[in-house]
Amino acid sequence: MGAPKGKKQIKWGEQREKVMELYWGEGMTADQIGEVFNVCGAAIRDAMHRLGITMRDKSQKTAGARNYRWQGGRFINGYGYVEIKLFPDDFFYPMVSRRGYVKEHRLVVAKAIGRNLHRWEIVHHRHDKYPAGSIEDKQDNRYPENLQLVTDDRHKQITILESEIARLKKRLSKYE
Repeated sequence: MGAPKGKKQIKWGEQREKVMELYWGEGMTADQIGEVFNVCGAAIRDAMHRLGITMRDKSQKTAGARNYRWQGGRFINGYGYVEIKLFPDDFFYPMVSRRGYVKEHRLVVAKAIGRNLHRWEIVHHRHDKYPAGSIEDKQDNRYPENLQLVTDDRHKQITILESEIARLKKRLSKYE
């Protein structure tokens, strides 16, 4: 039994690497790969199964730029911080969370100093333009105007001093 009339017989064993590269490397669908080989997508899926090439699950099919809600890899998380999507070929990829995102203020400082930040290093917002804790302050990622790199101990000292200053200002305003 050969190929149907008008269709060419493809030796899939010889094409395994090319199919894998198109599917996993370039993110093409089975139907798109079928167009390359002049066969239907079902034939590609069948060949992939026979060759032991695993298929993407639904979450991988619509991940990143393939998702209709993709906004360029930038979003504001529930705490008001901007997060940026990084990919494995990026120098700063070791800083990402499990989901592949890094907070923008950490990325800005890392790029400015030319190295990845360690987990214990903290980027502190100075609150020079906006009130502490405000959404605007969390998204004001100017370095060095509003950001500074500190250790955990130093960050605790700064936070305690800022809280004490705010408390004393409030107390002073009562007497004015």
